[in-house]
This record gives sequence, structure tokens and C-alpha cells, in this order.
Amino acid sequence: YTITHNWITLVDLGESAVEPMIKLLESIHWKDVHYLLVKALGEIGDVRAVEPLIVLTTSEQEEMMLKYPSTHGWGDEKTIKGSAIRVLGEIGDVRAVEPLIGVLSDKEVCASAARALGEIGDVRAVKPLIGVLSSENRDGYTSAVRALGEIGDVQAVESLVRILLDENSGVRYNVAIVLDKLGW
Repeated sequence: YTITHNWITLVDLGESAVEPMIKLLESIHWKDVHYLLVKALGEIGDVRAVEPLIVLTTSEQEEMMLKYPSTHGWGDEKTIKGSAIRVLGEIGDVRAVEPLIGVLSDKEVCASAARALGEIGDVRAVKPLIGVLSSENRDGYTSAVRALGEIGDVQAVESLVRILLDENSGVRYNVAIVLDKLGW
């Protein structure tokens, strides 16, 4: 009750609440509680939350969460996973790069992972993001284009030029902006 109704209080406590929230995240397996803890950890933005948030992006964690139904209708495993990915991008810690690259193949969270990788800005993500450009996942596709622009590495230029003729005007527009950013 306290966590699900007073998550703002946790945010107000700031950094002093991070360790207790991480312990709760690791010991309580209720989706609603996980969702609110991720939300609060994201608001605080402390790097101590990175490793526990990475755990929430793994398939093993998803399977465990399926055993515990949500009681309020918010906090399904995709929402928790997507929220954890979003918060990892906001925190911007490079420890999240490899796990985020690992979830680019998950169509449900590919766009979120691409956005998070763009926010982090690590060049290790360039080739995997280029790989997303050859996928059929259009949501991930646009987010990957934008992320490549945020990272700003010129090795993406050739792949981006190839998709300038995409049938989707939104994609073409984003590619043109990114290519301009890259000095092309």
C-alpha cells in the first residue's frame, strides 16, 4: 500500500531512498511495485540503480514477473521492461550499453532501447543500430535513425544514405536531419 500510493514520497526522499528501493526491487516480485519503483528511481536518476534496472531488461526477469499478476492493471512486464530501458537511457551510464544492445532484437522494446542508446551516446551502439535499419520493425527503425544522429558517428552515413529513398516521408525527414547533423 505505502509504495503504490506514495511513490512521490520516495522521490522526495531523493538519494537516501535509492538503496532501500533497490532492495525492494530485488526482494519483492509484484509488478505494480516494480513499476512504481522503476518510476521513482527514474525520477531520482541515481547511477546506483543501473545494475538493478539492467536486470529488469532480461528475459529471465520477464519470466519471473509472469508468475506474479498485476493487481491494479498497470505494470505488465513489457511496461516494466520498457520503463527500465527508458530510465537507463535517462541515467546515461555506459554500463547499460551492452544490455540495451541485447534488447534491440525484441520488437516490443526495440524503439525504447534505440532511444536509450541515443541518449547514452556510446559509439558501441552504432553498428547494432545500423542493424536495426535493415529490420522490418518500423518503430525501431525511426528510433534507430534518431539515435544514430544523437551518437553522431560518421560510420552511420553510408547506411543512412541508402534509406533516403524510403517510402515513408517521416523516415526520409529524420534521415535528412541526421545526415545534416553528421555534416553530409
